[in-house]
Amino acid sequence: MAAPRPPIAALLAELTRTSALFTPQQEMMQGMSTRLADIAKALEASELSSIQPSNQSPPPKQFDADPERSRSSRNVPSVLSPAASSSFDSDLMTAFVAAVRTFVDLGHKYAMTRDSHVYRLASTRQMFEDLAALYSQLDADLDAPLRRSGAFSQKPDEPEKNEFRRILATQRANEEEQMALLSKGNPRPFVSSRRGHEPMESLTLLKFELDFHKADHSKQHVASMKAVFFSIVRSSNGRVAKIPGWYLPPYYLRYDQTKSEKQTGIARVFRGDLNAAQDQGAGKSVAIKAIAFHVDAVELFQREVEIWSAIDHVNVLKLAGASHCSYPTLVITEWAANGTLREYLGKIGAQKRRAETWRKFREAILGLLYLRKEMKMVHGNLKPQNLLVDADAVVKVTDFGRGILQLQNVTMQEDMRHSEERPRAFDPTWRAPECRTKQGRPTFRSDVFSLGLCLLDALEMELPTAPHFKLTQSKAMNNDEWMLLRSMCNRDPKDRLELSQVLEEVDKIVAKC
Repeated sequence: MAAPRPPIAALLAELTRTSALFTPQQEMMQGMSTRLADIAKALEASELSSIQPSNQSPPPKQFDADPERSRSSRNVPSVLSPAASSSFDSDLMTAFVAAVRTFVDLGHKYAMTRDSHVYRLASTRQMFEDLAALYSQLDADLDAPLRRSGAFSQKPDEPEKNEFRRILATQRANEEEQMALLSKGNPRPFVSSRRGHEPMESLTLLKFELDFHKADHSKQHVASMKAVFFSIVRSSNGRVAKIPGWYLPPYYLRYDQTKSEKQTGIARVFRGDLNAAQDQGAGKSVAIKAIAFHVDAVELFQREVEIWSAIDHVNVLKLAGASHCSYPTLVITEWAANGTLREYLGKIGAQKRRAETWRKFREAILGLLYLRKEMKMVHGNLKPQNLLVDADAVVKVTDFGRGILQLQNVTMQEDMRHSEERPRAFDPTWRAPECRTKQGRPTFRSDVFSLGLCLLDALEMELPTAPHFKLTQSKAMNNDEWMLLRSMCNRDPKDRLELSQVLEEVDKIVAKC
């Protein structure tokens, strides 16, 4: 049986794999890889990697070494996991493992720049800022201590301020010079690899940088972006209107694309965070939903995001942004750390669970009432998976509106061409009887029926089934609760309670809990 690989050797191997995602001419990423490799060799030479643990050195906050987020299939889990890093009683080694993790994340984030010239053009500014932040942290947490310890051959004096930023700026200028040579006389290399859906994406990325960050680019790079922008316009007859206020380019997100937290019939959901350069929401966890929309659904998606961006209620999942013309399409929302309502209630002790169920159910009603009264919106897709709970134990209603349903239908029809399995979003279990036909359309009354089924699920009661939808009273359910559920799940829509009436009854039940 082979002996375990030394931690430093495994980290160096991971650096090699990540740097291979980029061409030798991409000096900024290659330069960071070289710098990290130098630090690894210095650590190895100083024998810091062999010190035994004391479990007292938490990972540096700046590298966001969240154990849940960092656990990923990057071929070196024994090195990049907190359990492995805790085997070294050294602030330096802990900081270095976190730095490698950050570099690997940046590798995933900017891997497209190797093959997508437009993406490389547009993301150069953000790559520079991301690497500058990492260099700054390396200098404080690793470079200076290693120089003082004699592990580096340099003098132990502090380096001249912002030296790393000047080096990085030179590397950036060299890269921009290469791109300028390509775009000045012949921008075709920037557009030749575009797939059918990409003209809008390419134009949007470039317009975003030119409209909002022109001052952050050199004049030469601005000229390069303009040359490629107009070349794409001419070759595709494409155009880009005003960039929406909610638009976020993919390189503003940091997440591990090799590991999704959840996968549904129409999307993969990742946990990540907004780029540190963002003024709002920087460093906060977000959910990133990647959806492979057909190109014909982009305009419909954009209209739905416009509506969602205007919604602001504590019990409705907040939209952080979207990348409407990327592939896959990305929807960024606040992160529901406690999962679904059912998952959250499963963590509550048996004695408190029933009262907490009714309190959380009340919050869901408030979110739905907001959608109804303020947005004039039928949810249309209520099911337990669409009632989420955030880190503060606040219920968030999500996946609402007829437009979202249409988008799901478009996406699922595309999926069904390639699979005999019916996508789960078509599951009729949570729909009112009148909505289980092709002609059936969601209404406010059908939302009440679906909400009643979600409540039954939260209370772990038996769900009624077609065609009679007969409810069975549980021994654990008192008469007030039973009458409410019957009134919500009545087969005839006209005999169901209004949502505001449901709230009144729930308030009475909560008061008695």
